[in-house]
Amino acid sequence: SMSHEIRTPLTGLLGMLALLKGCSLSQEQRQWLDVAQSSADSLLAVINDILDYSKIEAGRLEIEETAFDLRRLIDDQIAMITPQATHKEITFEVEVSDDFSPRMIGDPARIRQILLNLIGNAIKFTEKGRITVSVSRCALDDGTPGLRFAVRDTGIGIPAQVQPHLFNRFTQADGSITRKYGGTGLGLAICRQLVELMGGKIGLESTPGRGSTFWFVLPYRADQDCAAPATATVAPSTDEMPALRVLIVEDNPINQQLLKTILTKVGCTCEVADDGRKAVQAVRDSSYDIVLMDLQMPEMDGLTATREIRKLDGPMAAVPIIAVTADARAETRALCLQEGMADFIAKPINFRALLTAMMRAAAEGCPEACDSAAQRA
Repeated sequence: SMSHEIRTPLTGLLGMLALLKGCSLSQEQRQWLDVAQSSADSLLAVINDILDYSKIEAGRLEIEETAFDLRRLIDDQIAMITPQATHKEITFEVEVSDDFSPRMIGDPARIRQILLNLIGNAIKFTEKGRITVSVSRCALDDGTPGLRFAVRDTGIGIPAQVQPHLFNRFTQADGSITRKYGGTGLGLAICRQLVELMGGKIGLESTPGRGSTFWFVLPYRADQDCAAPATATVAPSTDEMPALRVLIVEDNPINQQLLKTILTKVGCTCEVADDGRKAVQAVRDSSYDIVLMDLQMPEMDGLTATREIRKLDGPMAAVPIIAVTADARAETRALCLQEGMADFIAKPINFRALLTAMMRAAAEGCPEACDSAAQRA
C-alpha cells in the first residue's frame, strides 16, 4: 500500500537521525542534525495528515471499540511527547478526575491521535509556561454520560476572527504561522472529523497573548468487565530498561540494523529473522523475552507467524509479540491484538514508545497470548 511504501523508508531515516544524536558531534554538526530532524518530523506530520484525510474523505476510516485504560494512554502520550519541549521552558500537568473509571470502551488509537495533535500544537505555539491536559466527566447534549478532554496552554493565542474557521481544512491563523511553524492546515480538521465519527464534538476558547484551550467531548462507556476502578499507572522509565533477549522479525535490512543498534545500546541482546517462517523456527529452537514482528514479509507474514507461534508447545507459545508495522490502520491494530499480540507500534517507529511497550510486555507477560492459545487448543 502507499502507506507502507512511505512509512517504511521513513523509519530508517528518522531512526538513523535518532542514532546520530547519541554520537559525539561538533556544535555545527549538531545544528545540521537538528535541522534534518525537524525537517523529517515535519515531513512525517504532513504525510500522516494527507493519508488520514484521504481515508476520511473516501469513507474508509473505521472507528474501533475496544477496552483500554485512559489514564495509561494519557501518561504514555505525555512521556512520549515531552522530549519535543526540552528546548522550551514548559511544564506539563495532567488532571484526571476520579469520579469515573479510566477503564473504558472506545478507540484508543484515535483518542491518542487527537491528543497528540492538540498537545503538539500547544507545544508548537507555547515558548514558555504551562500545558495542562485534563479529563473530566460531563453530560452530552442528550444527557448521556460523556468525557470532556481539554488541552490548555499559555501560548500565543488565536485571533477571534479566525477561531470559527480553525477546524476547517487548510486553515491556519495567517500565512506567517505557516512560514514560522509549518503544517498542512489539516490536523485540526482531521481531529474534528475523528471526534464526530466517535459521536462527539470539538471546540476551543482562546485569548490572543494569553493562551488557548482546545477541548473535545466523547461518549463515555465504562468497561463492564473491569469490576474495580483501575488505579492510575505511570509509564515505565526507559532509563530502567531490562536486558531483554529480543527476536527482531523484519525483512527490511535498514530497519533490521536500526532496531538491533538501538536495542543493543539499551542493553538488549538481539537476533534477526527476515521472514515469518524463520521467526517461527527461531522461537521453536530458542528462548526470547520479546518478539518484534513486522507484518508484511515474504514467505510468511507476521500475523500467520504469530498464529503458528501460539500453536507451539511449551512456554514460548505465550512469548509477548509486539507488532511493528507500517500498516497503521485501526483495524490492523485490532486484528493484531485479536491474534494474541501484546502491543502494536506503527512505523515510523517512536523508539520511546517502543521501549515502553517492550518493558510493559516483559513485566506483564501476554494474557492475550494465553487466551489465544487456549482458544486454539
